[in-house]
Amino acid sequence: MTFSSILDRNLIPILVSLSLTMGCLSMSIAMIFPNCRWAIRIVTGLIFTGYLCYLIYEWGFDTEKGLGLGSRRSEATPINSLLGFLIIGLPCLWFTVLGRFTLRAETSVDFEDSDIDLEVDDDDEVEAEPVRPVDPPHADGLGIS
Repeated sequence: MTFSSILDRNLIPILVSLSLTMGCLSMSIAMIFPNCRWAIRIVTGLIFTGYLCYLIYEWGFDTEKGLGLGSRRSEATPINSLLGFLIIGLPCLWFTVLGRFTLRAETSVDFEDSDIDLEVDDDDEVEAEPVRPVDPPHADGLGIS
């Protein structure tokens, strides 16, 4: 056995295990540090790539089953791969590229240019209104005689 035959035979399992490892590490980083948006983008990019590979395999290489019309939802068929790609894969691509699921861009508030006065002077005194006691509920209002 030569190195090239080993690599040809084991290339797909190696790529799958590397991508799963990278996805687990990225998701761990995203959970520990929520501000690492790039880690979430790596995970969604891997999900998109997985569904794209599933779609290509089912439509291009697995020609024995037909389209899969009338088959169970749990079976790997070209129609189910297309549905999964449209419902899960494309939104993951959208998030990978744009970093959000919405069409609107995120707006940032610039506090220096806003009209809100954020400075608090020590000279300003806040006058608190006196607290008045609350009357207990009467027994007549509760239907108790």
